Amino acid sequence: MGIVDKMSIEAKALEPLESAWGRILDSWKESLGAFAYGTWIAGCSLLRETPDGTLVVGLASQFHCDYCRRMRERLLLAAGEVRPGLASIEFEVDSSLVPPQPRPECPEIPSVRIEPVVPDQRAPRGERPPFRDGFTFAEFVEGEANEMALNACRQVAENPGAEGLNPLIVYGGSGLGKTHLLHALGRQAWETRAVERVAIRTVDQLVAGLAETARRGLSVGQRFADYLRAGLVLVDDVQLLPKSGWVHDQFAELSRLLISRGVQLVVTSDKPLSELQWADPQRFRHMKEGMALEIGNPDSRLRLEILRQKLKTTCPDAGLSDEVLEFVSENDFGNVRELEGALLKLAFHGRMLGSECTIDIAQSILADSVRDSRQTLTLEMIAAETARCFGLTVEHLKSKSRRKEYVTARKVAMHLARTLLDQTLHSIGFYFNRDYSTVSSSIDTVEAAMALDPDFANRVERLRDRLVALRSLGE
Repeated sequence: MGIVDKMSIEAKALEPLESAWGRILDSWKESLGAFAYGTWIAGCSLLRETPDGTLVVGLASQFHCDYCRRMRERLLLAAGEVRPGLASIEFEVDSSLVPPQPRPECPEIPSVRIEPVVPDQRAPRGERPPFRDGFTFAEFVEGEANEMALNACRQVAENPGAEGLNPLIVYGGSGLGKTHLLHALGRQAWETRAVERVAIRTVDQLVAGLAETARRGLSVGQRFADYLRAGLVLVDDVQLLPKSGWVHDQFAELSRLLISRGVQLVVTSDKPLSELQWADPQRFRHMKEGMALEIGNPDSRLRLEILRQKLKTTCPDAGLSDEVLEFVSENDFGNVRELEGALLKLAFHGRMLGSECTIDIAQSILADSVRDSRQTLTLEMIAAETARCFGLTVEHLKSKSRRKEYVTARKVAMHLARTLLDQTLHSIGFYFNRDYSTVSSSIDTVEAAMALDPDFANRVERLRDRLVALRSLGE
């Protein structure tokens, strides 16, 4: 390290924390992405820095603190680039950040006649709702793509009507687990008696019920009575509401009444409400009082865990090795349903053939399923697969850290990129934030290590085989 670099690091370490705070926030936004940053970090406060180098950050709720602790390593790595010497990051609830709860802006409708609720009088236990078998929190596989939504659903199941979570809107593409979370939330809340009544509806059931009560000439209060008596109302796939102004008005009024009276509302959708044509911002402005969280497409790690659990629960006798499951997980299926379908297809062929399913056999069986979804092998894919193999992240490989495990994985990724792709040393170095000479020496180091260490060579070759299999699917 040159004298200028050392002076720069020392200057950063001596800089007052208050003046570096803005750059730290910018580094977190870049590291986490706009969505995660806006959901969990934006609006945080700088509380203090302890003598041992711990940065203490204030957040609006314990829920935010618990989640940010899961991202501590990533946040510390990003903040360390701005302020070297930070040893750790801690999170505390800052009461000054908790906004006062506004009164609902929507005026009450005099014609609504609702039976008064007597305080402290426990409502009679409702009938068990029709929850789907197997849709529990225990059966839901957690990963980076769904952990925010999962944590929010658990919070609501334990404490329906929790501050900032009513309504809770869970959105994402088809087959990613929204309905699973909805039923798991309702089941736990009902079984633990967090609520005495749960109303769970599909859109078709909701619309049919409202239409029937309207046909019978019931008042608005009578029309919504079953929902208002519940402690928790769950509606699945609200994007399927029919194109009817009357239906939209009814749903808007129902959701407004539920929220204003403290009944927890949870809905799922394939998009945020702001992107649904029928969800007029003024008509549904009360829905902004809660939280909207996305379930994204699962990454390879999450796909592997889903496959392992599905194999254990549905076809434990299929005889599929973990190596085959890893290969399947590396294919970017459109959603979880397609992934599970691929597993069932392999299990069926395994029983029919009566022999062990190898990667070559799995590749042949799944060729039609994944050929369209696979991309040509790229530098990004090599970095991601190498990081996964070494139990790291791509950010670790691209960071300036000199930790031994980071350096080894980075050199292996550079070696594979050079041998599997038509990439120059300059382009590889640019991706990993290294210069030409560093890439060249890294490749030589890996080749020498493989010649001296058979175990290391075997690990690299197995990784190469998986990448070659991915490339052949994309051709």
